[in-house]
Amino acid sequence: MNSSSLFTNPYAIEVLRTKKEELVQGINDPDQLLHWLIENGIFTPEKKLVLSFYRTRTAKNSRVLDILISQGERACRLFFYPCLKQVEPKLYSKIRKYVSEVNESIGDARRQKDPAAVDIFAAVAKGSLPELEKTLKENDLNVLNPSSETLLHVAAAHGHLSIMAYLLSKGARTGVKDRKGRTALHRAAEKGHGGAVKLLLRGGASLHTLDKEGKTALHWAAENNHTEVLMEKGANLGIRTPAADTALHLAVQAGAASIAGLLLSKGMDTNLRNQAEETPLHFAALHNHGALVGLLVGAGARVNAVTKDFATPLHMASHRGHADVARQLLHHKAPVNDHELVGHRDTQPVWAQRITEPFKMEKVSKIIESNL
Repeated sequence: MNSSSLFTNPYAIEVLRTKKEELVQGINDPDQLLHWLIENGIFTPEKKLVLSFYRTRTAKNSRVLDILISQGERACRLFFYPCLKQVEPKLYSKIRKYVSEVNESIGDARRQKDPAAVDIFAAVAKGSLPELEKTLKENDLNVLNPSSETLLHVAAAHGHLSIMAYLLSKGARTGVKDRKGRTALHRAAEKGHGGAVKLLLRGGASLHTLDKEGKTALHWAAENNHTEVLMEKGANLGIRTPAADTALHLAVQAGAASIAGLLLSKGMDTNLRNQAEETPLHFAALHNHGALVGLLVGAGARVNAVTKDFATPLHMASHRGHADVARQLLHHKAPVNDHELVGHRDTQPVWAQRITEPFKMEKVSKIIESNL
C-alpha cells in the first residue's frame, strides 16, 4: 500500500489525534524521528534546537506531535510514512493495523449502500448528463458517497459544467461538506476548473468556508497554481490557515511564480508571518524556489527577517544546500553577521544565540563554490 493511500480513511491527522498517547509512549528515539522529519522537509532544521530543550522523551514526543497536527494533513501523512515506518516499525505496524480495521468498517458500510446511488455517482464522474437524468430521483439530489461527497462535489472535481448546472437547477446545495470539510467550491478551486468555480459562485457558494485544515478555496487554488477566478470574484486574501500561512505562503511553497506575482499585484504584504514567524521568503529558501527570491525581494521582502527560532532565509537555504537560493539571497545583501538580523543578538535569549553558529559565511561559500 503506497503512502498516498495508506492514511486516506480515516485521515492521518485524525489517526494522530486518536492515537497520540500511544505514539507519545511508543516512540523510543525522538531524535532519530526528528532527523527523518527534517530530511523529508516536514520540519525545518531549526526545530531540532528548539526541541532539544524538552528534557524528557515523552515531553519531546508530545511537542513533535502537536506541531505535526498544527501543520495539517500532509505533514501527518508524511510523519506516518515514511518517517514512523523507518524509526519505529513495530509501532507503525500497530497504527497500520488500526487504520486497516477502520478502512474495513468503512468498506462494510460502503457495501450496504444503495447500488443505485453508486450508479448515479458513476454517471456524474463520467460526465453523462442523459444517464444522470434517467437515474436521478428527487431524494437522491444530496445523497452522499462513502467520502461524504455529494453529486455536486464529484461534478465540480471533474469540471463537468452541464451536470453542475443541472444539479444546481434542481436545488443542489453548495455548502455541503465532505469528510475533509471541503465544499464543491474547494474541489473545483483545487483542480483549477475556472468555469466550475464561476458556476458555483453564481449558485451561492461561499468563498470564505474553511475545511478541516482551516483552508479556504483560495488556499487550495494557491497551492495548485490556480487563483485567478477566485481573486476576480473577491476572495479574501487575508484569511489564513491554522498555521497562519497566507495564500502567498502557499503559492511560494508550490513554486507558483505567476500566482505569487498575481497576489503581490493585488497588494498582498510579502512580509506577513505565519505561526513560526516565517515569511514567504523563508518558504522560497526552504523549498528551493530560487525563481521566487527576486520577485519577493523586489516586492519588499526583508532578507534579514528571522523566524521564531531565529533563522533567516539564508540560514535555511545554506542548511539545506540550496546553492542557487543562497547565491541570490547574498546578491540581495542577505546578512551573514548576527548583528544585522531583525531581532539581533541583544534581543535574543541566550539559547537562541547558538542557532546562528552553524550558518557562518564559510558554510555558504562552500555551498556556492561546490555548485559553480
